Amino acid sequence: MKQGPQTLAKFVSGITPNKYLILIMLNLIFLVMGCFIDAAPTILLVVPLPLPLLTSAGIDLIHLGIILCLNAVIGMLIPPVGVCLYAVAAISNLSIEYLAWKILPFMLRLVVALALITFIPQISLFLPNLIFK
Repeated sequence: MKQGPQTLAKFVSGITPNKYLILIMLNLIFLVMGCFIDAAPTILLVVPLPLPLLTSAGIDLIHLGIILCLNAVIGMLIPPVGVCLYAVAAISNLSIEYLAWKILPFMLRLVVALALITFIPQISLFLPNLIFK
């Protein structure tokens, strides 16, 4: 599709100019994709599309990178593809179902951390701002 990222940016900015709603949509897309595709292909396939939209909305690329990494971590723990979950199951000789229930409290903490980092960009930008400004 010719000019796909620019067309997507115009479409989404027509729906909402709020950068936090854009980040929520991006988080949901990455969490759903993380359930089925590994982290690296997801980032390589999806990030170029909304990049013009994210930069025009004023979202810092370091902040975006940290959000994407945390989404990748959560995606690697969610079945059916949850690579880390299957690796731990193979090493520990425990079932996937048992491990999925046992990691649930940690998953909830990761989702809370993702929400905090998404809505409070100063958490992820504190150290880079100290170094580069």
